[in-house]
Order: sequence, then C-alpha cells, then structure tokens
Amino acid sequence: DVGPKLYSIAFVCLFFNMVLTNGNLMVTWLRSQGLQPGAIAMFRAASQVSGCCGTLVAPALMRHRSVARAGVLLQRCQLAAVMVAAAIFFSVTQWRKWMGWEDVLIAALAASRVGLYGCDLCERQLMQTIAEPQTAVLLFSFEKTMQETAGLCMMVVSLCFS
Repeated sequence: DVGPKLYSIAFVCLFFNMVLTNGNLMVTWLRSQGLQPGAIAMFRAASQVSGCCGTLVAPALMRHRSVARAGVLLQRCQLAAVMVAAAIFFSVTQWRKWMGWEDVLIAALAASRVGLYGCDLCERQLMQTIAEPQTAVLLFSFEKTMQETAGLCMMVVSLCFS
C-alpha cells in the first residue's frame, strides 16, 4: 500500500521544510556558519520566487496528469531537494569545509519550495473535491489546527536542542 509511505514522506518533507526553511532559525544558523547577509537575502528571495514557481507549475501538471499524480511528482521533487539540504545540514562540520557548500544548501532549500507549494496546491485541490459540503469547514479547520500543532511541536523541539 502506497498510502502510509506517502504520508511518511510528506511528514518528513514538512519537518525539514519547517526546520530548513528561510525563516529566523535557518537565518541564524547560516549567520553562525559565516554566511554573509547579502547571500542570505538572495536565499530568501530565491525561496519566494521558487514558491511562486511551484504555484505556477502545479496547475499545469494537474492539467496534464491527475491531481494525485501531479502531487506525488511534486512531492518527490521536494523530497530530492530536501534530502540534499538535510545531508549538508546534518553533515559533520569538517565535511562542510569544501568550497560552495553554502550555495548547494541554499539552492536545494530554494528548489524544495517548488515541490512544497505545488504539492500543497494539489493537496488542497484534492481536499476540496473530496470533502462533503456540510463537513468542509470542519475538515479544513481541523487540518489548520494540526498544521499549527505540528509547527509548535517542531519549534519546541528546536528550542530544546538549541
């Protein structure tokens, strides 16, 4: 059954996109690694542009494939980029001495946004077409509550390890 595997991959991608995002936690870590503010600004801008590209790519993929297949493809693209970023992020400090590791990390994180935003659109489209009208508000409210709870848990874990 593919379902549990996809749920696990989605959760891993969500976790790494919360921790390895262009937000304050990542910016602070990049500064502690000696990355210059201009490069961090470019990273944040590239992440926003990549997210925008994801919102443009997803509808085109949904027209040529089914919504579910488009979502899986975008999720796999996101997973590949997140795996590269996570390998660099969690690597031993000595391994990160090679020239250009920052560029690869930043490019992988920015590229993961295409899959993140695109897969999110596919997921929303599926939810809107599957949800019954009388339970849609309850379903979407519960989904938002779970997202916020997961984000809070990830923040608490990151504070415990900082």
